[in-house]
Amino acid sequence: MSILDGISAAYIAFGAWRGRANGLAQEGYRLFRMAVAFGAGCGLYGLISDLLSRTLSIGGDVSGPVGFASVMGGSWFLLRKLRIGMQAWIAARFGAHARVGGLIAGGLRAIVIVLSLVGVLNLAGRKEAGGSIVGSVSSWVMP
Repeated sequence: MSILDGISAAYIAFGAWRGRANGLAQEGYRLFRMAVAFGAGCGLYGLISDLLSRTLSIGGDVSGPVGFASVMGGSWFLLRKLRIGMQAWIAARFGAHARVGGLIAGGLRAIVIVLSLVGVLNLAGRKEAGGSIVGSVSSWVMP
C-alpha cells in the first residue's frame, strides 16, 4: 500500500462522513454531477486531446490530462443548473433515508473524485500512481 492509497482511503472516509452530515439530497446531486462529469471526461477526452495536440502542437503527455480535465470541468459546470430541482426531487422521494443515503453517496462521490485525480496522473505518465492500488483501479476504469 502506497502513500497515495492511504491518502485516498482517508479522503473517501472523510467524504462518507461529510455525506452523512449533509444528507442524501445534497450528496446525491453532487454524486450525480461528479459521475456524469467523470463519464463525459472518460468518453470525450480522446477527441479533445487529439484536437488540442493538432491545434496547439502540444504532446500527448500534456494534451491527454488537459483534455480530460477540461471536458470534466465543463460538464461539471453545466450540471450546476440542475441543482435546485434535483435536490428537491431527491429530498421528496428519499427523505426517510437522508443520513444513510448521504453516507453512501458521499463515499461514492469521493471514490469518483479519487479515481479522476489518479486518472489524470496516469494520463500524465506520473509514476506515483502506477504502483498503488488506486492507480490500478483507475487504469481499469479509464480508457
